[in-house]
Amino acid sequence: MSEDVDHSRRRLLTAATVGTGVIGAAFAAIPFIASWKPSARAKALGAPVEVDASKLEAGQMLKVVWRGQAVFVVRRVKAVVDQLGGHNALLSRAFRARSAARGCFGVRASRWRRSSRIWRT
Repeated sequence: MSEDVDHSRRRLLTAATVGTGVIGAAFAAIPFIASWKPSARAKALGAPVEVDASKLEAGQMLKVVWRGQAVFVVRRVKAVVDQLGGHNALLSRAFRARSAARGCFGVRASRWRRSSRIWRT
């Protein structure tokens, strides 16, 4: 065996092999990455819905469908909005009492019946 090794040819073959591997990896990765994109149906389901609430008069309600669910837009009367602020103390006290009586998941364990899997209220 001869000791003469052609280093330039070895570099060329190494570069060609690496280049072929990179191109092959790119061709394999493109369909994989493209599969992460949401479909047109998923985009349409999550699309934002614009509603012009400026045309609503005080006390009127508008029903809009978003993701198959009804969303109600209500323009409240000023008297109703003024009343909302007066209940803060009462609401916070009721919330504290209710959250103290509940378990770690916010549901009383006695209300869940494992045998029938039914919520009791």
